Amino acid sequence: MGFKVCTRPVGGGYPLLASRGCPEFCTYCPHRILAGYRMRSIANIVDEMERLCDQVSRPYVIFRDPLFTEQRDRVVELCDEIMRRGLKLTFEAETRLDRLDVALLDKLHAAGFRAMSFGVESSDPTTLKKSGRRPVPLVPGAIAILRAHRQRTRGKRMLVGPDFTDHGFVFHQPDGSWLTPGVVSQTFLRRVGRYELPRLTLHGLRHTWATLALERGIHPRVVQERLGHSTIAITLGIYSHVSPTLHDEAAQLIADVML
Repeated sequence: MGFKVCTRPVGGGYPLLASRGCPEFCTYCPHRILAGYRMRSIANIVDEMERLCDQVSRPYVIFRDPLFTEQRDRVVELCDEIMRRGLKLTFEAETRLDRLDVALLDKLHAAGFRAMSFGVESSDPTTLKKSGRRPVPLVPGAIAILRAHRQRTRGKRMLVGPDFTDHGFVFHQPDGSWLTPGVVSQTFLRRVGRYELPRLTLHGLRHTWATLALERGIHPRVVQERLGHSTIAITLGIYSHVSPTLHDEAAQLIADVML
């Protein structure tokens, strides 16, 4: 498979949207905040491209979708329709590398695809923190549970068949689409009631973890980073109720050393 350097033609190109919004939930991106995710029909997209070809000789189209190849079958259908109508154009798009494969790239190239834009995520902790993304270490027990969940999910995918779309979610609807926060919260509350546990919201687990961590002597800086607080002052301010216990324990520890 060969590669060629491709640049936009002089004068730029013609922007086009095949969808609105984005199916992802990146905190640093405005697409999800400003609008929900909606897709145009393939016929509607190619109709617009065909009108453009009638007005401009070999136009260069710039798809502005933040995740153009989110649904592989849909992209293949788009390419097939472009070639079926014999449209003479070239285009570029934005996507993620894990939403591409060699066969799809060949199909795209045959339809006129010439350039791809994608983002590269930093592994620098400071950069990740500024963008609201941070790695969370998992204990072996949690990893084992997630692996077992993955095996169960694979079995359910086989039952759904071609109607399943892999969006890369760990937890999702039967067809692979995302779960809304409200549904997850209500499901959690029902489980709490079923097992007759003290009422606790899903968000309350976050506070429970932080309180237990501070009571067990985990450094406030570590707790701050795990919670994603911008400063340690926020963490200590929210969990000030734990401070008296920590002061008592600190006093006793120093006394044991000094006396």
